[in-house]
Amino acid sequence: MIKFLKIVAISIMMVLATPWQAANAATGATSISVTIPDIIILHYVSSLSITFTGAGLDTQDDEGAATGFSGAFAATVAAVGGLTTGTLDSDTAFDTTGGIATVTVSDAWAVRGVTSTGDIRVSGTISDASANNVASIVTLSNILLDSANDATSFADANSDFTAPGMAKPNAELGDVRFDVDISAVTLTGAHTTGEYTLTAAAL
Repeated sequence: MIKFLKIVAISIMMVLATPWQAANAATGATSISVTIPDIIILHYVSSLSITFTGAGLDTQDDEGAATGFSGAFAATVAAVGGLTTGTLDSDTAFDTTGGIATVTVSDAWAVRGVTSTGDIRVSGTISDASANNVASIVTLSNILLDSANDATSFADANSDFTAPGMAKPNAELGDVRFDVDISAVTLTGAHTTGEYTLTAAAL
């Protein structure tokens, strides 16, 4: 009988305890902090081919009694990497100081990213000014940059803009412009090893 009463008492205690345990709960909130470093992604074209063609390359000018030679020329630029081919015109004469064409390459680079300042600068330099074919030399100079949201157009070798974020559709597209001097060219064919370098950094 005593054993039976103990079993009944334990059963009653379990029944009484069950609702109290089910109603009890504990809640905790976790605060989350996400730290983002400076992230800059530069898209660029690693190879560029420039070909001089068209009117003005082969000319016959009667200059009278050996008074000198002059003649305008045109250039085209074809860029590897899906860039648009465009026609480049120059009024520079073929004389002792001439032979310079200004080349503009559209959408030559793109940048996406975030910075602590909220701004990004892309800078351009001519890292190898000479494109050579043996002793025949093409000289590169005067690099200028521009982009969609730059406040100035080809003002200098920098392009400054607000960081566009990480999404590819929002990337800042930019152009490169530089001079090509062929006054020291003595051979036809490809002149190689000329190079410009782009650097993207927080402004």
